[in-house]
Amino acid sequence: MEPIRWNNLYNETELYKACLRVYTKSLFSWRKALAVSTDQNTLYDFAQRGLHNLDALHKSLSERRFHFRPGVALRRRCGKKARTIYLFPWEERIVDLLLYRLLSQALRRWFSPNAYAYRSGGAGLDRRRRRIPGQLRDGRRSRLQS
Repeated sequence: MEPIRWNNLYNETELYKACLRVYTKSLFSWRKALAVSTDQNTLYDFAQRGLHNLDALHKSLSERRFHFRPGVALRRRCGKKARTIYLFPWEERIVDLLLYRLLSQALRRWFSPNAYAYRSGGAGLDRRRRRIPGQLRDGRRSRLQS
């Protein structure tokens, strides 16, 4: 396998897909879209100049100038446990999803067909969980028939 290079991996279309996913996921959980990160912007602030922001993001990625910025640490209590949640600027969230999707596609053939965690494109744990009842039924039938 030849080495994975950014020029061969990066695709503007995938950037827009990742952005659309970040937008739509947050719209169904609108409180997340109101979260302010280190750049003091919410998703709505980012989306207000969406095309301009995405163009700037695309240029910085294609020219290899993009740098991740720090996140804001928020401490929350979840039951008895104290958790720290880091909120990153929206550009970082989009690029994070973009990298996940690009690397998952590029490395797909290296993954075991039995490994379902961390897969994109519908091959994750949810897909595996949907198969379990059928496999259990098939397993019971084969034991009853023997």
